[in-house]
Amino acid sequence: MNYHSKSTNILLNLGIEELNEMQLAANETILNKNETLLLSPTGSGKTLAFLYPLYQLIDPDAKGIQALILVPSRELGLQIEQVWKKMGTNYKVNICYGGHNIDTEIKKSVIATKCFNWNSRKNHGSHGKRIDRS
Repeated sequence: MNYHSKSTNILLNLGIEELNEMQLAANETILNKNETLLLSPTGSGKTLAFLYPLYQLIDPDAKGIQALILVPSRELGLQIEQVWKKMGTNYKVNICYGGHNIDTEIKKSVIATKCFNWNSRKNHGSHGKRIDRS
C-alpha cells in the first residue's frame, strides 16, 4: 500500500475527508522546519495536526522507540493515545502516567516493540508546545 493510500485510510478511520487549514499548515511545517509552535483554539484538531506528520516521520524498518511525546496531564495523554489508535497506523502507542504501581508502566514498556513517542534521537515534543527537530 502506498503512502497516499495509507494517509487516506487514516483520515477515513478518523471519520474526516481532509485535513483542515491549520492541520495542513502544521503538517507542512513539522515536516520541513526545525522548530514548530502550534497555537490553535481548543477543538481545532491540534492532536491530529502533530500526530499526522509524526506518522510520516516514523521509519517502518527501525526497531524500538522512535518518538517521545510529553504532555502535562493524564487526560491529554489518553486523548493522544485514543486518536493514535483510531488512526489505525499499526504502530504501538504506550502511554505512561502516575497514580498506580510503577510495575504497571515497566511491564507495558517491556512489552512494547513499536512505541509511539517522538524520535528521541532528533526530536523533543510537547502537545500544543514547541517541537524541536534540530
